[in-house]
Amino acid sequence: MGRPFLFLMAPLALLVLGPSSRAEQIIVVQSVVGSSTQSGSLLHLIDGSGLSGNLHDTLPGNMWLGSAMPATVTFGFDGPYWVSRLEIWNYNASVDRGAKNLTVLAAADAGFTPVADHVLNQAPGNAPLAPQVFTPTPFQARSVRLELTTSYGALPYVGLSEVQLFGSPVPEPSTLVGLLGMGLLGAALAWQRMRRRACGTPH
Repeated sequence: MGRPFLFLMAPLALLVLGPSSRAEQIIVVQSVVGSSTQSGSLLHLIDGSGLSGNLHDTLPGNMWLGSAMPATVTFGFDGPYWVSRLEIWNYNASVDRGAKNLTVLAAADAGFTPVADHVLNQAPGNAPLAPQVFTPTPFQARSVRLELTTSYGALPYVGLSEVQLFGSPVPEPSTLVGLLGMGLLGAALAWQRMRRRACGTPH
């Protein structure tokens, strides 16, 4: 039973393990929508403007600032992903307009569901800023929303400098069926070979 079992379990393991069986990559954001904007551009959150290496500068023109709180920013993908890591650079043009408390929400099809709550560190405002890294339990999403509920003081303004999301694509159903079919075929062939050996039948 050993070999057929292994042939069958290999593709089943891929289905069960999901995100852990695929290489993590940066997720290309197709759209970004915010509830309000005071200055800058929402596109600055995903276009790498202001980044040098892994550090973000202090120029407000390279960031996004919302004009009302709570503020939401929604990132849309080109398909379903397992999201396993978020890297967030807080608003770094001043010390008091950066986000403090935020909630991560995910939408796989329709409607957003809270995933995790995080607290962002206060940015220095006068020196390059490294990202904060969050690694929630991997979750499936076609869109991820950040709800910024508090800032470090300058009501009602709250902003961010850059956001990057990492994960792996969710396999299409046809791919999953193909993997399972390969496992079943491999198990059947291995079982036939074992039967021939047991019966003394030539290969």
